[in-house]
Amino acid sequence: MPEPGTPPAASAAPAAVPTGEAGRIEPVAPTVPSQAGTRAPLITESAEVGKVFFTDPSDGKDYVCSGSALNSPSKQMVITAGSCVHGGQGRTWMTNWTYAPRYRSGDRPFGTFAAKQFRTFNAWMDSSAPGRDVGLVTTWPLNGTRLVDATGGQGLSWNYPQKVDVTILDYSTDRSGGEIQQWCTGPTAQGYFSGTIGIYCMFGGRASGGPWLQQFDDSSGIGYVNGVMSAIDCSGWNQSPYFDSAVKSMVDAQGSVT
Repeated sequence: MPEPGTPPAASAAPAAVPTGEAGRIEPVAPTVPSQAGTRAPLITESAEVGKVFFTDPSDGKDYVCSGSALNSPSKQMVITAGSCVHGGQGRTWMTNWTYAPRYRSGDRPFGTFAAKQFRTFNAWMDSSAPGRDVGLVTTWPLNGTRLVDATGGQGLSWNYPQKVDVTILDYSTDRSGGEIQQWCTGPTAQGYFSGTIGIYCMFGGRASGGPWLQQFDDSSGIGYVNGVMSAIDCSGWNQSPYFDSAVKSMVDAQGSVT
């Protein structure tokens, strides 16, 4: 079972407002020649986005989420939803956790990366706070190759306004049965829950953890993660935690773990 990282001290969801200056971590292209073939021309698919598989010990059942490779000093990190690494209030860490970059209808062109260590916020573990539904996973190298060296890694943005243009990529089951990356693009707004932003995309199950990307470049498949898919409300609006300075601090803390 992967080790849980030490969570940051944040204990409550904040308002969806900047907590400091806006900043970015730059994305990075892969450094290992790809054997994965070309990207499909009829759909926006990214090698830096993948499908997550795990078992929830609370019921023993297998589940699926979405996630993305994130550039960091370790070159081994995935960003996803907190609910995809920990069950939240009264529950525990997930097991049998793996990540398949650019999964497509059973094909895993980059292989499967297993989790080594998890991290999320205390506020997610203790109270399932939607504004802190962010998870980070350090993965084991696969045959000696680190995740981000193989696929490239998304950048990160934080403390930006509530309203920004984003592209969302995920494996929602309501489109193609969750077997092909799906996308939605548009402006975000204040979210339904405290500490969240929202967008009307109507993504459903298995979309959780998919990245909300600023300045997404379709030719490279990379952008800046400004949120992760967390929930859908009754009116079809998807929700993401607002990325503030605490998210950046958590990324910094986990990003050097190897």
